[in-house]
Amino acid sequence: MKLKEGIIIQEMDGKYVAVDASASKDRFNGIVNMNKTAAFIAETLRRDVTMEEIVTAMTDKYDVTMQVAKENALRLINELKQAGLLV
Repeated sequence: MKLKEGIIIQEMDGKYVAVDASASKDRFNGIVNMNKTAAFIAETLRRDVTMEEIVTAMTDKYDVTMQVAKENALRLINELKQAGLLV
């Protein structure tokens, strides 16, 4: 799975947002609000990765179990899918 081309991830006052800068106004699905961990996952999704690769990247960076990492990744991936930000 991978983020679509044209997705911008921006920090604003300690919070992060993801938006499809290439979407026309009639295809715009909104903004995804994220925390720092979700932004890390989203940045990982800039290349085509598997769930296992995302979980490994999270457990390498954060003091978190594989199960918690997977749950967090799945939650964000579902949100990104709903917003049409994944290919």
